Amino acid sequence: MNVGTLKTISYLSSLGLLAGIGYKIYLFLEVEKNVSYIDNERTKSVLAVPAQPVTKRVGLNYDDQVKPAITEFDWTGAPPKEVIVIDDGEKGPDVVKVVPVSDILSVVMVMASDSKPESSRCVLRFNDQPKETRDQFFGVGDTLPKPNENVAVFTIRRNEVVFSFDDAEREKETIEPSTLDKGEDFIVETDEDGVVRPSLRNFSGGPRVAGTNELPKVTVRDKSGYRIGTDDADVFNTDYQRILSEDVKLETYMKDGKRAGLKVREVKAGSIAARHGVQAEDVVISINGNSVTSEQQAIQYVRQNSDNTSVWNVRILRNGREVEEVYHSPED
Repeated sequence: MNVGTLKTISYLSSLGLLAGIGYKIYLFLEVEKNVSYIDNERTKSVLAVPAQPVTKRVGLNYDDQVKPAITEFDWTGAPPKEVIVIDDGEKGPDVVKVVPVSDILSVVMVMASDSKPESSRCVLRFNDQPKETRDQFFGVGDTLPKPNENVAVFTIRRNEVVFSFDDAEREKETIEPSTLDKGEDFIVETDEDGVVRPSLRNFSGGPRVAGTNELPKVTVRDKSGYRIGTDDADVFNTDYQRILSEDVKLETYMKDGKRAGLKVREVKAGSIAARHGVQAEDVVISINGNSVTSEQQAIQYVRQNSDNTSVWNVRILRNGREVEEVYHSPED
């Protein structure tokens, strides 16, 4: 092979190589047109996790919601029936049944004072109470015992008693006195201003009129207990607020975290309270079997029963032992 032939082969080989390189460059440029490079911002948009929808968990009560939905569901595939709502004007639990006062009690006697309305009293007979406690005295402003504590005596007139209610929108109710049962009567002590000290009696041996018997003026004590004198009784009736504020200091007695009585913290020596056996550290537990847990409760009980109760059995915790002091009203 001569030199000319070698030159020709080398020349042709170079042209082929250049042609191949040119074609590669052409392919590269053509492919490059369709290639998009991903930068940082585009990467974020591509790789970003789509926001998850916010869901709210709802608790369902099985008995009230799940079970009715299962049992009441129409599994036949029929369309649901149209629900007809009837509005009867009532709003469920907001509707409160109003019981007339006349269904709870009757007025068996009225003692009205024109010149001293605050001293007027009435006797109310509760229908659901036993005979020995069904008749109770009330004054203007007194509330009825539970469960009717939302009712109060608003006005006492000669021929009627007006009752008011905690619900200001409820109209007041008026009840006229009824006739007493046979064999019952009232003794009433009066002064120039009218009726002030009524008391209920069941007569068996004739009436006992105030002032016809000699009664001690000062309290004495005998084997049956304390017999309160008439003068001492008047002091208790008219000056009890001063006695409770000056002669004795009271506080609530707590036991096992609960109210269990009324404790006498202090008692003034020589006071009317001391003369009637009240001692420091005494805890009054009950009066006539009715629990006493506050000063207001004790006052209210005595006020409501002072005219139809003549014997007061006071249960006291004294020096770690329970004792009973008995007090007899002057008229007993």
